[in-house]
Amino acid sequence: MIGLEIHVELSTQSKAFCGCAVAFGGMPNMRCCPVCCGMPGTLPVLNEMMLEYAVLAGLAFGCEIAPDSRFDRKNYFYPDLPKGYQISQQAQPLCRNGKVAFFLPDGRRETVGIRQIHMEEDTAKQSDIGMDYNRAGVPLIEIVTCPDLRSGEAVRAFLAHVKSVLEYLEISDCRMQEGSFRVDVNLSVKPSHSDTLGTRTEMKNLNSFRAVAEAIQHENRRQIQILESGGQVRQETRRWDEASQCSTPMRTKVDAGGYRYFPEPDIPLVCLEAEYVARLKASLPEFAPALAARLRENYGISPDDARIITAHKPVAVLFERAAKQAKSAKEVARWVTGELMYQMRVQDVEPEKLELPPAALAVFADAITNGTINRTVAKQIFGYLFSGGEDVKGYIETHGLGQVSDEAVILSAVNQVLTAHTKVVSAYQGGQTKLFGFLVGEVMQKLGGRGNPTMIRSALQERIGEIP
Repeated sequence: MIGLEIHVELSTQSKAFCGCAVAFGGMPNMRCCPVCCGMPGTLPVLNEMMLEYAVLAGLAFGCEIAPDSRFDRKNYFYPDLPKGYQISQQAQPLCRNGKVAFFLPDGRRETVGIRQIHMEEDTAKQSDIGMDYNRAGVPLIEIVTCPDLRSGEAVRAFLAHVKSVLEYLEISDCRMQEGSFRVDVNLSVKPSHSDTLGTRTEMKNLNSFRAVAEAIQHENRRQIQILESGGQVRQETRRWDEASQCSTPMRTKVDAGGYRYFPEPDIPLVCLEAEYVARLKASLPEFAPALAARLRENYGISPDDARIITAHKPVAVLFERAAKQAKSAKEVARWVTGELMYQMRVQDVEPEKLELPPAALAVFADAITNGTINRTVAKQIFGYLFSGGEDVKGYIETHGLGQVSDEAVILSAVNQVLTAHTKVVSAYQGGQTKLFGFLVGEVMQKLGGRGNPTMIRSALQERIGEIP
């Protein structure tokens, strides 16, 4: 039985309750003030954008938005809490009772309940010099699911769906490697015939979807082994160690009562008008599943291409803007799902950091469709585009990459290749038809990789037939 607590840092300009800037990295303790450091006499002021982003998330995940919600103090002593408490929401969270439908890799549809989504402030983090309070007070939402998930595979698919929704809302960059998307896994096991939940553990320090799936598999086995040997599972927080592929105890897990929640006295009740919520609901974007269906219908691309394109919103925007200008949307899709994804992976470029101009991508696709360039040199030109180049036509002319379609030039190259490879020609005519590709490649090389492949094949077939 698996439930998740997903902590999402919001992409606001300032912190949850003060005016300090929000950014990743930098010198420790340079983005903090008396408010987020909990100095006596300071008062928090709610960040309006934090509230708006939290409502958008709640609406996107099918939650009921509370007309009245309040903040609470979560009290515990730890160095990452400069105030000695965290401002969070417990008794009256902003969002409740959501439902999220998603698909497993094999196509099966699953549904997970969202118990609540609430606002809170992030904690400080430990650095080489001690505690770094730059992160203290950064606005968070915490998405708390019901224990509806049953496997690491399902959790991984669910997290990918949640991440996609948040990215389409543009309320978080969801970078796990920077800590802006963090997952705690609550897991228990029980006999299949029992209705009583087992004792749960919470696992932290999960830095990737793969780590989440591996930790779930390990903890599932660990708890079953304890119960089958006659032992009892301890309610505790455990730390996942990626290197050893196992978890170790961190501290005893306490229930909500152990945090001595009480209403935050310095922040008034948050009261939302129905018109405010309706306006935000009307502003919800087209999410990946609906967008993929529309792209398939409007541009005739395959379901697999649509799925790859819509996995990241910046890529989907790039594709559609280029497809609207290009003669062949399928040609654009071919390069977006192929070479673009390859270059992003090899060069470690995040989707939101793409510099490829849509108009230039459309010109590039048209150059292939029109026969101005062939696919052999197209990758070189795409590399120019990927680095932000815009003048496709100028690049083709400057580097002499235009496709050679002169019949006399192609026939001359074909004759030279056939003369140089008479044994290969004889073997081909003797039935070794795979050698035809070798001959095409030799001709293309003669033409500097710029030959028209259709004309080369046609000329070769004619000439090979004439050789005695």
